[in-house]
Amino acid sequence: MRDRRCGNMVGKSVAILLLALMILVEPPLAAQISSQPTLDNKDSQVSLIALRDKIFCDSDWIPVLLTIGNRSAIEDGIFDIEIESKSSAGIDRLFWRGSISVPAGEEVQQVVGIPISWNWYQRWKDSPQLTLRATRAGKPLSVIEGSRLESSIWLSDHNPSEGGYELVTLEVSHASQPSRRGLDWYSFCRIAPSGNTQPSKHHSITHEALPQNREALLGIDIVLLNGLDPEDLAVGQRRALREAVTGGLLVLLRPDQKGRGLGWLPGAAVEPMVEVGEDGKERVRFPVVSKAAKRLTVDCVSVAQGMGKWLVLEKADGPWELPSASGLRHPWHLGSARARLESGYPLREYLEVIDTGQRPANPMWLILLLGILYVCVLWPVIGTVLKNRGKLPHMLWLQPIIGASCIVLIFVLSTFRLGVLPRNSTEVLVVRFPGETHAVVYLIESSYSPIGGRREADATGTLPPLPLGVGAGTQNHTLLMAPDGTTRVFSDRKIRTTSHHVRCDVIEVTPTVRQVNMNDGIFKGDSRVVFQQLFASDSGTKASFISFGRGRGSQGRGDSASIECRGLERTTCGSFLDDSTRERLGLEADTKLTIFDAALKVHEEDSR
Repeated sequence: MRDRRCGNMVGKSVAILLLALMILVEPPLAAQISSQPTLDNKDSQVSLIALRDKIFCDSDWIPVLLTIGNRSAIEDGIFDIEIESKSSAGIDRLFWRGSISVPAGEEVQQVVGIPISWNWYQRWKDSPQLTLRATRAGKPLSVIEGSRLESSIWLSDHNPSEGGYELVTLEVSHASQPSRRGLDWYSFCRIAPSGNTQPSKHHSITHEALPQNREALLGIDIVLLNGLDPEDLAVGQRRALREAVTGGLLVLLRPDQKGRGLGWLPGAAVEPMVEVGEDGKERVRFPVVSKAAKRLTVDCVSVAQGMGKWLVLEKADGPWELPSASGLRHPWHLGSARARLESGYPLREYLEVIDTGQRPANPMWLILLLGILYVCVLWPVIGTVLKNRGKLPHMLWLQPIIGASCIVLIFVLSTFRLGVLPRNSTEVLVVRFPGETHAVVYLIESSYSPIGGRREADATGTLPPLPLGVGAGTQNHTLLMAPDGTTRVFSDRKIRTTSHHVRCDVIEVTPTVRQVNMNDGIFKGDSRVVFQQLFASDSGTKASFISFGRGRGSQGRGDSASIECRGLERTTCGSFLDDSTRERLGLEADTKLTIFDAALKVHEEDSR
């Protein structure tokens, strides 16, 4: 009997240990969701696919494909979607929110852009993570019925200098047309100098899933349009695609047998031409002969627009001779504009100088000085006077009164020194490149909040304002996307803090090649000193670095990039920008503007 009891006790102990082990192990297992997080119940299903799950150090946007299914046969559904982007503790979290309507018994797909929660001034320890939450008619959907109400996916942060660049493509076809034979992307994946092949990831959607704004498209390397003309897309989709190309996107146009799909090109329509192939069969070719066209291969031509390109296949069906994607995409495209600004010399120092100039004076030295005066001067003088008059016992009631008065004085002076009213300022930076007709413009908006709270950014025609890591005084940021693609941004502010947001866009500029003149304007080696003196100077002042900004470009970036500074110039928006551009950007004529003439050299095998 005793052995049986011992056996029962051992069995119960083992069972308890196994149960405890299951409880401890279950959360990590549940947290490691597959690459397609899904929320569902009997009437609804919402899933998420990250079209780019290998995140590089210069990525700003993650393209995500949302699939929302309405299983109800009679009731339409409005789904409120929330996607949270976060990384390490202490780094601001970003929330994307939007409402999507799905008819009864149907499924809707939508490509959206999620900003990455990077902070270049606080090194992240964990890989970026996306968390999906969804509600329908106010009722949350869960991973397992009655269980967790969110599903997550982890993204691998990747150092491009280690090689293995990932080419992400998106093939778009009309929903009413049967899918055409897929394109062989092998040639695009070749790395030009070495001939090696880089990893790639290919996705396919219908034209209805294209986004209404350009953020999602900026996270993709090449978009392939199968016989789609502008009139096949909604107004917002057309605008998003054109703006994304201007910002640096590569769009590959594949016409059908009748030439549909080439309506995106500027100028006159492309006329068909019949040719006879080596096999003796006739084929229809659509030759692009505009002055802006640049031939890449026998069958592929590129037409530049802004910082991006339209890549045109002149034949409807293959085989084609295709180019390599290496070197086609502009290294400073809008999809990496914020990371380029924050992570590389000398623009990192540029942000630090802005942050230092916008911060209120530190009241600690004032507090210390008043404390020393109180202890070393005021108190001994009062004691000496009372002692000479024979009224030293009065110190018992004078001491708390004088002490309280000094505390109130310190509080009042410190409050006014920090600031009692909110302050806002905008600094504009234009990064232009030798001989190019377009440049990247940054609108760096700094604000001081004495009481904290939530702040809504003004809506403009640029990319949504994103937080900068320098001097971060915020907590969370919410991007609320409307059905037409417009995005409102809300930021939660901490009390008595200065924070900075940046809005990016592409503008037209006059082509120029800046020559550095050592005797013209400010010419020093310390970039912080150069920026400080440039900010304090008059309009028209020029500046350069003794080192020409070379040799330190890869510092903090991790992708072997080198930024060469060819010169700086201080001016105003009214002097440099035309009225239509200023109105689109929401800038006043007297707003200060800094021109940064630069050249960026990236890793030789970087195809992005």
